[in-house]
Amino acid sequence: LARCTSPAVQQAASLLEQLLLQDIEVGTTDTAGEGGAALVANEQAVIKEGTVKGRLPSATDPDIRHGRKSASKRFDGHKADIAVDQDSQIIVAFAVLAGDAGDASGALALVEAAETNTAQTVAATTGDCAYGGGPTRQAFALARRALLAKVPKEASRNGLFAKSEFVIDADKAQVTCPAGRTATTFSTAPEGDRTFLFGRVCAECPLRSRCTTSKSGRRISVHPQEAVLQAARAYQKTPDGKARLRHRVVVEHRLARLGQLGIGQARYFGRAKTCFQLMLACTLANLRWVWNQEARQAALLGAKTSPGMPRGVRAACYRLILSLPLYCRAILRTAATERLSSPRPA
Repeated sequence: LARCTSPAVQQAASLLEQLLLQDIEVGTTDTAGEGGAALVANEQAVIKEGTVKGRLPSATDPDIRHGRKSASKRFDGHKADIAVDQDSQIIVAFAVLAGDAGDASGALALVEAAETNTAQTVAATTGDCAYGGGPTRQAFALARRALLAKVPKEASRNGLFAKSEFVIDADKAQVTCPAGRTATTFSTAPEGDRTFLFGRVCAECPLRSRCTTSKSGRRISVHPQEAVLQAARAYQKTPDGKARLRHRVVVEHRLARLGQLGIGQARYFGRAKTCFQLMLACTLANLRWVWNQEARQAALLGAKTSPGMPRGVRAACYRLILSLPLYCRAILRTAATERLSSPRPA
C-alpha cells in the first residue's frame, strides 16, 4: 500500500486503519525476566473504555456518527438543522450536521445562510434549550446577534438547596450561600469553569443538612458566561420572555412536517446526498405550505381566486425553489469527487 499511488486505494487503506484502531489502545504490562531478571515491559492491545469521539460505526458510510436524541435513545446517522421564518413559517435555511455534533454547533452559519437565501436581515434568533448554553450565547454576542433560548434546567438535588439559591458575584469572584456565608476560594478548569469551595465554612452552618451531604462541604460551579446565563434565566420567567419563547413551536411544526416527508430516515450514503434529501423535503414542505396558505386566505375572503401571498413570503419561498438546480449540480459534483454510493435499499 505504501507504493500504491491510487487515491482510491489510499483512501480505503486509511479508512481500514481508522476502523481497526479506533476501539483499541496499547497498554503495557510488566513481567519478570528469566532467572529473576529485571521486569520487562510488554505492550498489549486492549479495548478502549467508552466511545471515542468521532467513531466510525460503518465502513460503507463513513460519514455517519453515533448520536443521541436523549440519554436513553441513541441513533447512528446525521442531524437535520433548519431555520424557519417566524411569521410566514417558511423554511429559509437548512444544514446536515454530524450525528455526534452539538445541536447548536452550526447555529451562526444557519443564521447567515438564512440571510443569504432571503436577502433580509435576521432580527433575532429563537431556539430551544440546546441553543441556551453559554458558548452559543457568547458566540452570538460576539457576532452582535440577538439570541433567545431557554436556559437548561438545573440538575435535581433531592430537596437540597439549588444553585439558583446562591448569590453569585462573578466580578468579585465570590459566592454567598443561603445562610449568608461567602466562599472566595475556587479552582479553575481548563474550559474556564470555576468551582467555589465552601469547605470548613460549612462545618458549623445550621443549614448544612439542607445544603449538602458531602464531608468536604458544598461546591458551586460557576460558568464562564454565568452573568449572561443568569440574565437569560431571569428574562425567561417574565411574561414577555414566556410569550417569545412560545414562538419556538413554529420550528417544531416544520420539523414534524419534515418527519412526515421521511427525513427521519437517510435514504442515501454520505452527508452530501443526505443534505440533498433534506433540501428536497424542505422545498416540498415550503411549496405545500404556500399552497395551503393561499387556499386558506381565499376561503377566508370568500373569493374564487387566491389573493396571493405577501411579496416577502413568496420571494423567500421561490428563491429557495429556484436554487434547486444549483444545489443539484453542487451535490452531483461532490458525489462524483467522493465516489458516493447509490441510494440505500428501502
